[in-house]
Amino acid sequence: MWSKDHNNQTLRCISCLFIVFLLLIAGIIVPISAANAALPASNAVVLPYPEPEITAKSALVMDRRTGKILWAYKPNKKLAMASTAKMMTAILALQYADPNEIIKVYPRDLVGGSTAYLRAGEKLTLTDLLKAALIPSGNDAAVTIADYVGRKYLGGVGDNGIQVFVDEMNAKAHELGLDHTVFRTPNGFDAPGQYSTALDLAKLGRELLDKPLLSSIVGTYRTRVIGHLGGKPVYHTLVSTNDLLPTYPGMQGIKTGTTPAAGENLVSYVKRGNIELIAVVLGSQDRFADTRAILDWMFSSYSLAESILPITSPTTAHVNYLQMYPYYLEARGE
Repeated sequence: MWSKDHNNQTLRCISCLFIVFLLLIAGIIVPISAANAALPASNAVVLPYPEPEITAKSALVMDRRTGKILWAYKPNKKLAMASTAKMMTAILALQYADPNEIIKVYPRDLVGGSTAYLRAGEKLTLTDLLKAALIPSGNDAAVTIADYVGRKYLGGVGDNGIQVFVDEMNAKAHELGLDHTVFRTPNGFDAPGQYSTALDLAKLGRELLDKPLLSSIVGTYRTRVIGHLGGKPVYHTLVSTNDLLPTYPGMQGIKTGTTPAAGENLVSYVKRGNIELIAVVLGSQDRFADTRAILDWMFSSYSLAESILPITSPTTAHVNYLQMYPYYLEARGE
């Protein structure tokens, strides 16, 4: 004979199953197997839109505040870094030299590619050279910085100053835990054995943003610096290579990169309210379109999480909600 308590328990179970059935029909919850089989079971609601289609060979989104990965596609794939290498050049320069130091440009520093149009014999402050290296991605400015710091602070002599600086870039990479990054040049020119990953470049971008001067520079779209040559001023108008700075809401950096081996790279930083995201795309055919698609998707996901989760400060809870990194590593074979 069934007891009254047993009957009540049975009714409660039937009621619960009925509610779940209704929620499934309404699309409010989705079975894990039907959404993403490897998605952590704690995520009962899938993201609002399909994963964006991108051309990049590798991509990643990191929460800037926590350093946690929110989404990734082949984040440990080793690829040519191009001018994103200049992030490390800038970080290392400020570790040794004062921003107000005056630096002379030598003929050996005037390399090709993207340029700030520096002149041999011209003198500029380190701050202005950092602007010239990071805003228009001046290869001449990056090599000038490496040449100077390598000779004055790292024991380099003559042309060897640049190589000594690059050696220190690799030592700094090891210190920062960039386990899949090797530098061969201070400006990111294609070179045998030079590579990085989306994960490492996100970490490097996060390190750069912790430096107020550098954070301010990479968020600048257009400015002017003044050098001096033969006692006369030399004016340089600098325009950012990051087309998203003036067009994408909340965009504040960080660094582009383009070479034949790398394709199009972009390490970006966007801040909206208390949401701060670092996005990386490597080996892209259209870095700006890829970055827009990924960030639009992520911000839509944050909005959904905020409407569902009973929280007042979205940062930590949303990171946990969107933490799909293990799924992507397993699914992509990384």
